[in-house]
Amino acid sequence: MTRSPARLLLAAALACGSCGAPAAGVPDATELTALLPAISPNFGDLAKRLPLAFDPAFKSPCWWDAEAGLLCLPFAYLAGFPKCGTTTLWSQLAISHRNLVRSSKMATKEPQWWTRNAEAEPFLGYAKTFRENRDKILLSPAANVYLDGSVQLAWEPMLHSVVEHKLLPPHVLASVQPAARALLLVREPTARLWSDFTYFEKRTEPDVFDARVGEQIEWLGRCFCGGGGG
Repeated sequence: MTRSPARLLLAAALACGSCGAPAAGVPDATELTALLPAISPNFGDLAKRLPLAFDPAFKSPCWWDAEAGLLCLPFAYLAGFPKCGTTTLWSQLAISHRNLVRSSKMATKEPQWWTRNAEAEPFLGYAKTFRENRDKILLSPAANVYLDGSVQLAWEPMLHSVVEHKLLPPHVLASVQPAARALLLVREPTARLWSDFTYFEKRTEPDVFDARVGEQIEWLGRCFCGGGGG
């Protein structure tokens, strides 16, 4: 008989509840200055490019760069997990929200600069992503904003394959953009896991799904109970 994924996930959470996963604090400016260049020179470039303060005339975090002119970062980030409706929400916002400034790159939804692509693209390149249609920002600077739909911000470490570290994108965003907004989409765990399984693996066999659930439980245990790896 196939085990209930919901019961397994609950059992794992209860079993690991006493392990006391350490809370991750936001690194201070000194820690960030040391950590970011070690992860990627492009992260180190943040300190050179970002202003001491953003221009208060803009709702999005914007500033005037001596080389590139007006630059902006997203006002908000759409974070979430696979198969939680993030693409649907993104599409609806891109079509209908009157204050969301759209660009051609919005068709891809996810620049993924903070998690995957900083090694290949300098920070200036990421900031320039949001320069398109900046006349609309200038038209109504106190209302119009940019949005980054890189949902991996919710769960993926920054360039985890480059160098071992414990710095997560929310740590950096909390320091770089203290006023940043995050839209976090979640879903009932069992339904999400089944949807993830059928969509990405293109399979529906209960026994294979059961095995995948067992793997997820093991990984969860490693994260919360200090089992290493994962």
